[in-house]
Amino acid sequence: MYREDGCFVLTMHPWISGRASRLDGLERLIRAIREEPGVWWATCKQVAEWQIETRQNLDVVPIPEQGP
Repeated sequence: MYREDGCFVLTMHPWISGRASRLDGLERLIRAIREEPGVWWATCKQVAEWQIETRQNLDVVPIPEQGP
């Protein structure tokens, strides 16, 4: 995502990520991301506020849900 100037969203579920081996992997991931210059660490709220302020990606529309 960094090379593509994209957005990486990570969702952690405690019953899965609370295991030692997964926490080690998460720690390595965070360290690697922090080494990259210009990375913005933001909450969902901060991203939403940025979008409202900059009016970026106004052409993006949700994909309609498909039935079963």
